[in-house]
Amino acid sequence: MIRTILVLSLCLQAFTLESDLFDRFSDAFLAKNQTQLSSLLASKVELEWKEGKSGWMSKADAAAELIRFASTCGAGTSMVVSHKSDKNKQKQFAVATLRTAGKTYRITLIAKLEGGNWLLESLSFENS
Repeated sequence: MIRTILVLSLCLQAFTLESDLFDRFSDAFLAKNQTQLSSLLASKVELEWKEGKSGWMSKADAAAELIRFASTCGAGTSMVVSHKSDKNKQKQFAVATLRTAGKTYRITLIAKLEGGNWLLESLSFENS
């Protein structure tokens, strides 16, 4: 009985950690925490954040670019995840709205299962 409860508890904990990947991204981005951001990114990330600026990069480069973008756009006001897809076995996505002092951005985030963990593989920031 105790073993069954322990297994169920661990499964629920894993589900909770996976389900709030997008919320953890929001918290790390608004806090401009590069270490936290990097831990949420896949080994290769597609980043589209400014007109004409997009491409695949390493997780370290993507985290650094996200911090630069957050610093220059005045991020820190609010980010609200408005939609999350149902999970399937390999991919999930979310749509968020980032409000800054001067602009509003629509963010599309795509996550994949990599090494047993859900990690962000694509982020797109569009002016709303």
